[in-house]
Amino acid sequence: MSETEGEPGGLTQIKLPDEIVATIDTLPKETRGPIRELVVKVAQSHFRGPFPPPDMLDDYERHQPGFLAALMQRAGEAQTHAQDMERLSIEGPLIYAKRGQIFGFLIVVVGAIGATVCATYGATGIGITLGLGAAAPIIGHFVKNPLSNTPAPPDPKTKQSNGRTGQQPVTKPKTPPRRKR
Repeated sequence: MSETEGEPGGLTQIKLPDEIVATIDTLPKETRGPIRELVVKVAQSHFRGPFPPPDMLDDYERHQPGFLAALMQRAGEAQTHAQDMERLSIEGPLIYAKRGQIFGFLIVVVGAIGATVCATYGATGIGITLGLGAAAPIIGHFVKNPLSNTPAPPDPKTKQSNGRTGQQPVTKPKTPPRRKR
């Protein structure tokens, strides 16, 4: 379908395909005009995306009362859900870290109390082992934080063909040597 300038007021006149024009021409003269107008309106009333354009909302509201209110409510609920999920993705690791700190503290305190009791009653070796055993997970946590999932820095010597560094270089397949004739 091609558009051509036509009617006054800046409206465009759409040229319909020949098959549609031939079909419309077989109808009585008094129905040809309204049917052409309807065909053009149907051909132009499409949209993309989840929300209809503003000029179509009145039609939706007329056919289904409360449509606009329900649409806006659903959009608000979707936005609230997205915000809640984002908040959980931020707060989740913090809660995990806090819980780990609390349990780690309890392990160290129980280990220290156990080591002190053992050392007090003459089992010095067991007390030292118990104290170090209780402190080892905490020391390991300070050496490597499990929440920092950052990869090792890229090696500037390796460079991929697309310009990104830190990955293995792209190698071309080797071609067999040519034979001399």
